[in-house]
Amino acid sequence: MALFDLPLYEGLPLGYTVFFVLIGAVIGSFFNVLALRWPAYQIAKNDGEAALWMWLRDSKRQSLKFKSPVEMPSLMSGRSHCPHCNTPIPLYLNIPIVSWLMLRGKSLCCSRPIKFQYLAFELIGAIIFASIAMTVGPSMYGLVLGCALMVLCLAAWIDATEGFIPDGLLFSGLILVYTLAMGPHWINVSQSFAFHMTSFFAIMIPFKLISLVRGQDGMGYADFHLIGLCGALLGPKIGWMVIPVIPLLIATFFVYKSGLINRGLFVSIVGESGVPAGPAIVLSALGITALIVTGVL
Repeated sequence: MALFDLPLYEGLPLGYTVFFVLIGAVIGSFFNVLALRWPAYQIAKNDGEAALWMWLRDSKRQSLKFKSPVEMPSLMSGRSHCPHCNTPIPLYLNIPIVSWLMLRGKSLCCSRPIKFQYLAFELIGAIIFASIAMTVGPSMYGLVLGCALMVLCLAAWIDATEGFIPDGLLFSGLILVYTLAMGPHWINVSQSFAFHMTSFFAIMIPFKLISLVRGQDGMGYADFHLIGLCGALLGPKIGWMVIPVIPLLIATFFVYKSGLINRGLFVSIVGESGVPAGPAIVLSALGITALIVTGVL
């Protein structure tokens, strides 16, 4: 039996599927932490790179063996804490979905409201993993597929609120997608690579030509890489994304113009004013993936 065919549990009652769904909620909770920390990390990274080049220019250093003059925050270290008073959250109050509902969306330490974003990420993870459990099954392959789809969701959220897609997420997504292609995926590794490259260049070349004519950038390279990632995941079925992505882009435009989405710290500092394409791309990819795993496509 291949590694990806191994079930996470076998011969147990259907109720044990809740453990697989809980994995999704836990991943959603962790990704929510990343969504909150990544803007500060990206700002520090940009500041660090700028300060580094200024430091090199001023000191006219010839060697690159040095430490960055700006200390970088960590994405992974540090316990979860209250977003208002910074009180550390004990483990028994950090249970995905359950804790938010028990506390009625308020912090226990200072009784101030906790954003619905915290619950939303956990629910998205639970829904994705529950859907996988009911389609491809709670196997190792299903676990990797769920993580890949969650990476796409996190990329869409950060793009929607902060106006950028972290390189680390795109790279992690590619690792997960190519790992899927080595298992019982609907395409193999060579096909995944072929559609990865085709999707990237098929979008990048015409948009860059349009940008040269207009003298103004449209989509950024992160969007091109995100589409390439979707191509590696969906293979020849990526063509179906054209149907939902256009109305979703239009909907995203009106949502932003109406001010329903609060812009984050990073986008307010950088001053990005364009409408992000990431959410529409990811929602389209999720929809096509759902049609594939249910056998509709």
